[in-house]
Amino acid sequence: MTKLKQFCDQFKYFLGHYTRRPKKKGRPRLLKANKKTVNLTVLSGLAFVLLVGLLGSIQAMTLSSKVTNLENAVSKAKKTTPTASTTPTVDNRLQYYLNDFVYYYFTIPEDSDGQATQAKKLLEFYGAEPNILSQGQTKTPSKLN
Repeated sequence: MTKLKQFCDQFKYFLGHYTRRPKKKGRPRLLKANKKTVNLTVLSGLAFVLLVGLLGSIQAMTLSSKVTNLENAVSKAKKTTPTASTTPTVDNRLQYYLNDFVYYYFTIPEDSDGQATQAKKLLEFYGAEPNILSQGQTKTPSKLN
């Protein structure tokens, strides 16, 4: 029991540090600055801006020289390696596959036999037959332009 009381006292002491302090009443007082401190503040701000500009320009010059050196190295490397004049062959099988899929997906014929063949053609594009959730609906004929 004494330990509990001791713990409660320590807790109250700890929370005592965080009590709300009363606000000072009255109008806020202006701080008067003399000419010397104002001049010092303005000059130090101006010096800071000039120093940042100077350091930025120095960094830009060093970066520019690095880029120039890199461009020279790349141009030398291009001169030493022969250019290959082989034309790449383009394989359009994927484009044909996607074009056919889009055509069969959006083109629905009017007759039921045509719709059945369209459904079979569409199932060829899937690796496994998809789940059909809405059965019994009539398909409205459509054509892809």
